[in-house]
Amino acid sequence: MNLAPAGRHLARLALTATATAAVTLSLGTAPSLAAAEEPRVWAFIEDMTVAPAGAPAKDFRLEVITSEAVNPRLVIDVSDLTGLVSFAWPAGCTTQGAVATCPAPPGSVDNNAPLFIPVTAVAGAPAGGHGTIRVRGDADNPGDGSDLMDSDAVITVSGDGPDLAGLAQGLIPDAKVGDRIYAPMAVTNFGNRAVKGIRVTVEFSKPLTPTPYANCRYGHRTTFPERGTVAVCDFAQRVDPGAVFKLSRGFGALVTDAAVDHEVVEYTIAPLAGAGLPDGVVLAGRGGSRLPLVTVTSAPKRAKVSRAADVDHANDYRYWGFDVNNLSDVAAVGASASGSVGETVRVEVGSRNVGGAIDFTRTGSSAGRFRFQLPGGTEATDVPADCRLDDETQAVTYVCQLPSLYFDRGATFLRTFGLVITGPSYDAGAVFADLDGAIDEDYTNDRAEVNVAVLG
Repeated sequence: MNLAPAGRHLARLALTATATAAVTLSLGTAPSLAAAEEPRVWAFIEDMTVAPAGAPAKDFRLEVITSEAVNPRLVIDVSDLTGLVSFAWPAGCTTQGAVATCPAPPGSVDNNAPLFIPVTAVAGAPAGGHGTIRVRGDADNPGDGSDLMDSDAVITVSGDGPDLAGLAQGLIPDAKVGDRIYAPMAVTNFGNRAVKGIRVTVEFSKPLTPTPYANCRYGHRTTFPERGTVAVCDFAQRVDPGAVFKLSRGFGALVTDAAVDHEVVEYTIAPLAGAGLPDGVVLAGRGGSRLPLVTVTSAPKRAKVSRAADVDHANDYRYWGFDVNNLSDVAAVGASASGSVGETVRVEVGSRNVGGAIDFTRTGSSAGRFRFQLPGGTEATDVPADCRLDDETQAVTYVCQLPSLYFDRGATFLRTFGLVITGPSYDAGAVFADLDGAIDEDYTNDRAEVNVAVLG
């Protein structure tokens, strides 16, 4: 089964059916939904581009979720695409004119499951021609219909050219510090023109140390130091429409002790002719043996080699995630000071990352933060720029956000507060370390006291 294009921002964890006997395909999936009283038939779809007639079929993908639905099905209206593309309806679908009705795929109950529909351009379809495919959920117990989703997507016929697509992505669980992991890569061409050579740009999470290969160059983004190593790898193979190639093993990388939670290897494929280089990266070779790209499926026929740009960039990018079994642990850093009533003292407080590295881009929030509860008998006079008053707490507390997107293993996040002593108090202040989205595996060191002794 061919691979439909997928957006970069879909959740990208579940592995799916194979494109060939040797190549595993995986695409993003929409979030699972708990069962509801109203019958639910949802279909998530995206715009797609297909090459002109004669190119390999390309799958239009529906990601389907159902619950509490009797005989859930999808009503697919392709009347707007007549004369542009044709559809190979899967088994079980029935058609009436330009409307097909297909049963929801197995496994879609309270979960997400894909339905693939191969699409090809018809002879004579003009370049740039496009139309809308409309998908509606239906069931024998429709209720009020509020959870029977309608979705639209646009299918466009491209001009002549190659359409390189990455075929392998997913999740590899249970990696450990010290492991050498491998991120598989496979590529095909859904276009109607061949390319001579491909360029693959690979990005590794910072805690992953890539294996050096002779046909790759390596560097780091000077404007984005929180990101890891960037590799640019060139392969000389001719890729005809319908041919499938893969790496014999995959992009290798060593899992360092800074790795934790979910590390990633991302790759983007482009025709070598006219391929650019990543911005802000100084690349250099690191030696090693050549990384081989081997044939999985030969092309059914040879096509004219084109230097034209890839006609569809939506399927150029793929993603591998590696769940790393390692400790996430931040520790609070307290302080002590002394002074007389009316005097301003300074305390340096914060947190230290004593576990794996925490990355904002994975947690979706601050890579690290701490909360500082003021000692009794003090008021803050100087508050650091990264800190704000927390209005939700009864005690006077400030929340300080790590300004960097990345909290490296062994790094310390400290901020200095000026505190004026207003009177004696027996209540110590406290610092609370907080990963803000990631999981802290050791809570015993998450609190540290801040003591201010009053003299005289």
